[in-house]
Amino acid sequence: MNYFKKFAFVLLTALVSLNSFGQGGNKGICNVQLEGQEFVIHVVELGETLYSISKKYSTPMSEVWKYNTTIVDSVIVPGQILKIPFNEKIMAPKPPITKTDVKPTMPPKNEVKPQQQPTANNNTNANTPKPTNNINATVTPKPIKFDSTKIVYHLVEKGQTLYGISRTYNQPVEKIVEWNNLGENPNIQVGQKLIVSPFGAIKIIDEEKKEVKEIKPSTEPVKTKVALNDQQDFLFEEYQKQKSNSKTGAKSERGTAAWLETGNPMMKSNYFCLHKTAPIGTIVKVTNLVNQRYVLLKVIGKLPETGENENVILRISPAARKDGVFMEGKNYTQVDYYNN
Repeated sequence: MNYFKKFAFVLLTALVSLNSFGQGGNKGICNVQLEGQEFVIHVVELGETLYSISKKYSTPMSEVWKYNTTIVDSVIVPGQILKIPFNEKIMAPKPPITKTDVKPTMPPKNEVKPQQQPTANNNTNANTPKPTNNINATVTPKPIKFDSTKIVYHLVEKGQTLYGISRTYNQPVEKIVEWNNLGENPNIQVGQKLIVSPFGAIKIIDEEKKEVKEIKPSTEPVKTKVALNDQQDFLFEEYQKQKSNSKTGAKSERGTAAWLETGNPMMKSNYFCLHKTAPIGTIVKVTNLVNQRYVLLKVIGKLPETGENENVILRISPAARKDGVFMEGKNYTQVDYYNN
């Protein structure tokens, strides 16, 4: 039995068991063995993206793409079957923390501590400050206080990511993390109320109507449609990794960006660019200085030193056209990236 026939047979068996599996609270998940490797079978649900699924299973998006050749241009649909490489982390969920699980660490009331014998170097002055009992206590940063009459909130919905929200409201991810006190490893949940502007009304692009929309401050969070873009989510993760690993810090330059005109279908569906100096594999943040919107692109080659590129710092693949960040022709941009 070849690989594809074997997968079809195993998949049919897996689907038969999904119903009983789903009733146990793990809808759409079961394990199969294919060619000596263990996979989890996942059925795509409404609102899910490749990015959210890869996060759910602690599996890189590149691995999901590798084993699911039916995925075209990062598009998945409800009901689609995906093979996810088995990861032990997803099969051992942590029990939820309840109030009874958390017990304060207090010293015993009647604890008797041995008295320290005075020595020549022992200062027994009563005014000497005594150490506190809770030596290992962690300090939780206090939430930043803003004028409540000027705050614009966003209500997180299924499938939305922190990066996608930041792009929709044209706010840096770092600022949204700071305003909402999300910490070093920020995560957001469905139904969460996020501050997306603490300084008053904010203007965004309505992607459906293709017009500018103003959102005014309110105590009620706004349900704004966030464009789902798995590639940008993936590139953002890589950009953050390069930022963390950088030994030389950020590099920034301003100049003209032009389109990379090509008939290659890969260029029409992937966020690539050619750059004069950034190493291949670098993720660059390219901001249109006219509208202050940006996209992330992966450098796949060096921009040739030709006459037509004399005043151009990078060329962008046609995939970025669909984001509406750049105009046709040339654009004046700022390019930020990190070198190792």
